[in-house]
Amino acid sequence: MAHRFTKISELKKYLREMMFGTGRAGDSYPRILHAPAVSPELVGTIGINLIIYADDDSIEIGTRTNGAGVVHEVNQLWFTVQARPWAIVYSATNGRIELRSRNKQGPAMHALDKTSTPAQVAAVFAAL
Repeated sequence: MAHRFTKISELKKYLREMMFGTGRAGDSYPRILHAPAVSPELVGTIGINLIIYADDDSIEIGTRTNGAGVVHEVNQLWFTVQARPWAIVYSATNGRIELRSRNKQGPAMHALDKTSTPAQVAAVFAAL
């Protein structure tokens, strides 16, 4: 299941709550702290480039329903650029954010972490 963002305000709210605020229900600290190789600056830079390059109304956040029936967001985004599908996934195995072709199981085409500069992130998105 996924939630489609149709307004920038929805994406901003997601980024604030999931990455910089208290996280999703049940989290005792911001989600960004689950990923030590990912910085708030990187997430912000990805968010800006996502807004610039993603096709209109194509950004979706993954959701799951837990055993109690509560729906919460997961650390996966889907979007298209010129109708080509992409996924942004946090890889706990590799400790980085990966841009994958087609979906979350697609091949990792780009990897980003806190050593990635804003110029490098912009170049990745510009090449999609």
